Amino acid sequence: MGCRRFQAGGTPHVRGNTHERHVPGRTARAPGLRHGCRRAVRPPGRLHLLRHAAQCDHAAMDAPPVKTAFSAFVPQGWAFFTKDPQSEQFGAYRPRGGGARPENLSLTPQGRAENLFGLSRRQRAQGPEEALLASKVRHWQTCQGSNDDCLRGAAARHATAVTNPSPLPSLCGDIIVTNQRAVPWANRELLSETSRVTRAAHLRIRCDG
Repeated sequence: MGCRRFQAGGTPHVRGNTHERHVPGRTARAPGLRHGCRRAVRPPGRLHLLRHAAQCDHAAMDAPPVKTAFSAFVPQGWAFFTKDPQSEQFGAYRPRGGGARPENLSLTPQGRAENLFGLSRRQRAQGPEEALLASKVRHWQTCQGSNDDCLRGAAARHATAVTNPSPLPSLCGDIIVTNQRAVPWANRELLSETSRVTRAAHLRIRCDG
């Protein structure tokens, strides 16, 4: 719908997308209406403010007062909500003798009783710890079969000695570190595991912390 147009005498009518007022000898636009109609100005909502803040210049957002104030209200990075669920994750297992299934050393999920049903935050530090240990691996074993076969095969290999740099280590001693991907929902009924180990490495981890 176009804007109202005013003729001499104050009679309005619609023409195109401009708001004009007829003056003898010329046609003048109403003040402030340079392009299109003027819309009612509403106070910005919360989502609008967050979207605007996300588009702000990084130099402006990096200023300590601005960054501190913004982080107080929105402490979580947006990548937390947009992470690809099929992206690779790290895992850690402890080998067992006699061909037994290796022990999963993951401290998650957070709702476990050992994590005080989510109140503890120690399990959140395990992800960076696993990433640091994985960065020390030079030779990975690619996995093609089941998770158990892959882990047992890695346990039979020579262990590489590394040091755990984490100040709160949860992975020490004879450990198998892995890369793994979540099984897509379309294939969940075909497999007994919720994730597939794609590669593994055997480490002997020394903890100084």
